[in-house]
Amino acid sequence: MVTEKTNKLKRIKIENEGQNVFIDCPYCDNWETMGIDEQRKNFHSFPIIKWCENTPDGNELSVHRCTECNKEFEVEWDYNNSLNF
Repeated sequence: MVTEKTNKLKRIKIENEGQNVFIDCPYCDNWETMGIDEQRKNFHSFPIIKWCENTPDGNELSVHRCTECNKEFEVEWDYNNSLNF
């Protein structure tokens, strides 16, 4: 998991495993995975709060809230960020 802190919110990048994407909460142990073709609004553990301007690299950026710890964080939708086991 790549985490960076910007604008007072921690930022993570999705991790791509080919057919699935993974999101890990940067504050607690909560995580979720879904198919790469599923709608992003279907994340149950991390509802999207708002969409932000794209990153300088052109990746989409959104703000999510974790349903476990109730903290908000940014998610960078970098599909080139491969899952590292």
